[in-house]
Amino acid sequence: MQDKLNSFVKVNRQFLRSVRLDTDFGRADALHGYVLQNSGHAALETMANHLENTQQRAFTWTGPYGGGKSSLALALASLAGGS
Repeated sequence: MQDKLNSFVKVNRQFLRSVRLDTDFGRADALHGYVLQNSGHAALETMANHLENTQQRAFTWTGPYGGGKSSLALALASLAGGS
């Protein structure tokens, strides 16, 4: 009998599903283990600079599926308005 992959590999629960802003905002465990990547840090820094130094108030984040856009948005929303 062949062993199944799940008998050798355990996937952390945080990686089992995508972030959903509408359901995850306000959940204490939604960002457990979140690591801010350099690209996310740069995006937030660019936004902050534009907010401080220009009249720009609308931003668009683009990137590949699974690139962390929703997680970054959840982190920012949690910092700005979460408990």
